[in-house]
Amino acid sequence: MCISTKVDDLEKILIKLLKEVTPRKQSTDLFLNFMYESYHKRLSRLQKIRNNANDEIDRLKAMRKVLVEKNMSGIYSDEVFKEQNSIIEEKMIQAHIVKDDTMMDKYNIEALITFLRTLLADLGEAYRRSSLPQIKVLLGSIFPLGLAWDHNDSLNHQISPAFQAIRSFNKRAIMSSAEDRT
Repeated sequence: MCISTKVDDLEKILIKLLKEVTPRKQSTDLFLNFMYESYHKRLSRLQKIRNNANDEIDRLKAMRKVLVEKNMSGIYSDEVFKEQNSIIEEKMIQAHIVKDDTMMDKYNIEALITFLRTLLADLGEAYRRSSLPQIKVLLGSIFPLGLAWDHNDSLNHQISPAFQAIRSFNKRAIMSSAEDRT
């Protein structure tokens, strides 16, 4: 025998569950602050790598200039020139790839933080105002193993480890994460 449940009733229970698993404001604030600081540290490291790539490109251009001058004056044969020039060209290509890597430029950390702050403030409300694809992502990220209705007016669920970490984020989590990186 199959027992059916009204969609509205199931949705109310789901929204109640989402409200229960919503992280505390303090945990959310600490998590978002940690994300913001981590982003800027990585961005700073990327800027340093880009600057080093610019220095490397300048150094390689100077080497190429010397190479051309020595080839023109007859010190280096055409074969040696071609071989050395191709090595320099390869290194310049690599330096340009590093310099032109704009992956971090694609992110707007302020918009991401604002979005996450709104999302994590009330997961039940986030569910209500989301489209079906957004709901799939929301539920799939919080409950990766899915949700099962047990006909006792409750949902069997397991919260993802990543989401559990956000919910329990505290100053100790920040300190241990900092120690892991050193």
